[in-house]
Amino acid sequence: MCIAESKPRNVEIGYLQNIMQLESAYHINKKKRTADQAFRSDDYDYLYGIVSTATEWHFIVFATDGLYCISKSEYRINLSKEIKRGY
Repeated sequence: MCIAESKPRNVEIGYLQNIMQLESAYHINKKKRTADQAFRSDDYDYLYGIVSTATEWHFIVFATDGLYCISKSEYRINLSKEIKRGY
């Protein structure tokens, strides 16, 4: 799982950063596998990515056959004034 923080005006940059992290992690993990692990049929070849602006959360899946968005829109979290002020 890779998580990228993004500015509200630059969510696209957060996506690009997260995709680069996922691709790098995938290739590093693939190199570290033993032959037995690499050829098992129950092995999964996907990673999860999260891009967040603190109030908007975007979820993606990086798989060997492509890149997928888990939801059609972002998940929104409304922060209360107490949380924003840090108590």
